[in-house]
Amino acid sequence: MPSDSNSSLKKKNLEVKAQIEGLAEEIKSLKSQLGNKDGDESTSAATQAARDQRSPTKERADFQSVQTRAEAELRQLSARLAQVSAKVDEVGKLIKAIDAIEEYSFQCNINIVGVPELNSQEMAEATSKLCAKLFAEIGTNITLQDIDIVHRVPLRSAGNLPRQIICKFTRRLAKEAVMAGGKDACKPNSINLGLPDRTSLSSLRLFDHLTSKMQNERDSRVLKIKDVEDLQKLLR
Repeated sequence: MPSDSNSSLKKKNLEVKAQIEGLAEEIKSLKSQLGNKDGDESTSAATQAARDQRSPTKERADFQSVQTRAEAELRQLSARLAQVSAKVDEVGKLIKAIDAIEEYSFQCNINIVGVPELNSQEMAEATSKLCAKLFAEIGTNITLQDIDIVHRVPLRSAGNLPRQIICKFTRRLAKEAVMAGGKDACKPNSINLGLPDRTSLSSLRLFDHLTSKMQNERDSRVLKIKDVEDLQKLLR
């Protein structure tokens, strides 16, 4: 599923970013060491006679050898950093592409909460017919032919509420017509929906079905009501 692929890519992206940070630290440390070597060379040149009788030529050769190896290592680290950075850019583009595809696929979806289940073994066909009756009850001309896929999914904090319904329409205009009638969502007659008489529909609400990205920061204070969980959160 797109959301699963996106989560995997985002996890990979974080791992690659951690690699970049590690490489950047290695490069910083190596540059610092090279700077210290320059300082050490100056000091040893100034105090050479007092410190020992080592050959200046050999000392210079040793320093240049260390510097050459360090510079080669620095070039390798820089090359690795460039490769990993390119990977981050590539993964970032993939994530954006998947987000766009997911948002496009969700544009015909609605989330219906508070609709009691017909029975414990309610099948998708029965749920589709229930939705068609509901849409007729709120004054739309939506029929079964306008419904593509319907399924029930549990709420994350369900309480006593029935499983929510995700309904995908065949066209966006059908979704917009239903959402326009959403203000009357709690008015349907339960018998007309095929539910027992006096079944409460007071919790029935219609919401846009949002992607995971659009549901980010749900733990922060709600500024926009997206579904019944946001409503409950705002009332706490």
